[in-house]
Amino acid sequence: RDANAVDPLSLSVPWRSVLDDAQDAQRRFREVITGAAAGAIRSRLTALSGRVDEAVSEAGRIARRGDALDEGLARLALDRVHRDLEWHAHQEPPAENASAHESWAVTLKSLQAQAASGERIRTVASGARARLRVLNARLDEMVARAVELSLQTAGVGGLDQLGDDIAGLVDEMEALRLGLEEANAATGGARPMAAGGQ
Repeated sequence: RDANAVDPLSLSVPWRSVLDDAQDAQRRFREVITGAAAGAIRSRLTALSGRVDEAVSEAGRIARRGDALDEGLARLALDRVHRDLEWHAHQEPPAENASAHESWAVTLKSLQAQAASGERIRTVASGARARLRVLNARLDEMVARAVELSLQTAGVGGLDQLGDDIAGLVDEMEALRLGLEEANAATGGARPMAAGGQ
């Protein structure tokens, strides 16, 4: 096991399950290599396994950052913020009471900002989970193609296309992770990242 791999058990359930899926695909790809006959196809699959490992590492980083966003969202207690906002919106004091009205307006603005921040975090986190599930499904498809290609008796042409597709998947995983890093930065970072950039 990669010493820098994210442990799914360190994550909350939604993110744990998507990382489990990615790591399962990684295990199955390694099993394909083990079961392939010695030769050019096995050698090419072995070379591709490094890119699969990169994809799964990115999935781990995505899951950790998404989990951090969910933790930040929980700390915001968004349901309470919405309840307070709804109550406060109906407590506007008379306009002629300038001091009370100013205090009410400042509080209302603060609650609105908290609610807006929480909804942005919720949207980013849920979108990232959905996107990661799609990317995991593509990784599963690539493992299935690797199984099929490992049974060939000649030629590695199909493996070249598979390699290109895996490289594209890694790029998409990286882009998703960078987007989540930006979201974490914008919200002040929901929690410190572990050593090694995770």
